[in-house]
Amino acid sequence: MEDTTGSEERPMTAAALTHAYRAIRCVEPPQAPVRGLLAAQGDRRVLLADIADAAPAMLSGGAGASAAASPQHVLVPLDLVRRPDGHDVELPWCRERLDRLMAARATAGPPLSGGELVTLTVSVLRGTCEAWARGPQDDAGPRGVWWVTEEGRPMFAADREHGEPAEVAARGILGLALEQTSDRVLVRSIEEARAALERPRGLARTLQRLEDALFDACAPQPVQRPHARDAVDAADSAPDVRATASAPPPALLTGLIERFVDAGVAELVRDALDRLRDGARRLLAGRRRAPLVVGGAAAALVLVGGALWPSDAGPAAGDALPASAETGTVGGDRSQPGGAEGGALRDEDPARGDHAERAGEDPVAATGRLLAEVAACAAAGDDSCGRARDVEAEPVAEEALEAASVPRDVHLLDDYGDVAVTRADDPSGERAALLVQLVRLDGRWLLRAVHPLAGADG
Repeated sequence: MEDTTGSEERPMTAAALTHAYRAIRCVEPPQAPVRGLLAAQGDRRVLLADIADAAPAMLSGGAGASAAASPQHVLVPLDLVRRPDGHDVELPWCRERLDRLMAARATAGPPLSGGELVTLTVSVLRGTCEAWARGPQDDAGPRGVWWVTEEGRPMFAADREHGEPAEVAARGILGLALEQTSDRVLVRSIEEARAALERPRGLARTLQRLEDALFDACAPQPVQRPHARDAVDAADSAPDVRATASAPPPALLTGLIERFVDAGVAELVRDALDRLRDGARRLLAGRRRAPLVVGGAAAALVLVGGALWPSDAGPAAGDALPASAETGTVGGDRSQPGGAEGGALRDEDPARGDHAERAGEDPVAATGRLLAEVAACAAAGDDSCGRARDVEAEPVAEEALEAASVPRDVHLLDDYGDVAVTRADDPSGERAALLVQLVRLDGRWLLRAVHPLAGADG
């Protein structure tokens, strides 16, 4: 197999992928067991890692490993992916360390259910057996860290430098599990499993009996992340934001977000929500504040979908656009001054009719015009660009300014009245797609934020 030891310097980009995968973002320890590229393949997410980078985290097989047995609770490759300059392995997406998830559930609640505790206990028992069967056959045994996959299944990833012995880490996990239940039957079964882990070499002989007792206690359920279980209940009991004119609770929104996206993207959305809320408090008062804050919070949820929507020629053939989606090519020849989308800026004095002319402008047309104006402002040395940007707008990154200087195919992701979210793609695919957030103040659309989507296709 081709030597890929120089992969450390290789940038992980969508260009390195086959068409079967769509890049999301780069990850590395301690965010993930191994450095690689988080990618989507259909409805599931996987981690693509160079073979050399992934090797220390994988247990490839030992004297006790059966060629016919495919481990379900130990990090091993699911597939091999060819690159122009080497090979990647496709690994399950381990989104969070199991001990951290359990600590967060103990702190923020709710406690793990009986079904979750059964899944957790059976998984660490099976994973320990698999790790000992496939790991180094010495007295120390396999060392590593327990993670939880996107599907809610505990999984052991090797880490001889920073990890613990598999059975020691498993006993620690079950110790945390005992703190989250008072069910006598479950407690007894978990304690028996924890005691059996003291003899990892003989664990396989007692595994069936331990599993039977656990399955008799409760039906297994996936191990969920904090807030995922109670987000819907919290939504039902949340106050009417239209009546209170305040933003939805941050924990509720981020809890809902985390049900559908990975932790890194949820963190980005959380930051965006915080900035939007703070800006709205300073800028708006009275009746205009509520729709902007509420709309902005909803727009942040749409931001996730937009970031994961491929940019090559719109949706795949046969896929219907969302009801709210509109597309259009905007920002034509910007070398010709004077037009609404031209490179030269115009005086926007409402007294001269400009305000009335743009009162009916839709977000798609506004996106193209505003991106052109921001690019022209930057070329003229005007960083504030008050004609195009909201006074509370985030600074536009240099990468986004460069990307804004070319014509764009704009897709409306959603429109919440006074807040809209669009995605602007470069038809040539040479520049990053832009995720654009707009706000409408006094009938005029202004830019609130522009983010380059470096991890998206195109």
